[in-house]
Amino acid sequence: MGQPPWSDEEFDQTIREMVAGAAPRVFAVVQVEGEREDAWIAGWGFALEDEDGRTVYDIVGFDGQKRVRMRSLDRLGLFFGGDPLISVRVEWATAA
Repeated sequence: MGQPPWSDEEFDQTIREMVAGAAPRVFAVVQVEGEREDAWIAGWGFALEDEDGRTVYDIVGFDGQKRVRMRSLDRLGLFFGGDPLISVRVEWATAA
């Protein structure tokens, strides 16, 4: 075996860039009661690109019982709504 094509530092940097470019975006599914009376996290999800380059959303309910994969978040209320006094929103997580 010959010399590796990259130095340790170059290889590590290439891997970090690859991971950063492919990392899913994380979000919380938040249920809101009434007019901002109360709110809670109902689930967590992440957005990533599939093999065709289209965004898909994988979501798991807070209790782990509800799981769904969607191509759009427009119908999120169908899975996490149901009560006319509860609205559903997505809150994208950011690094603190």
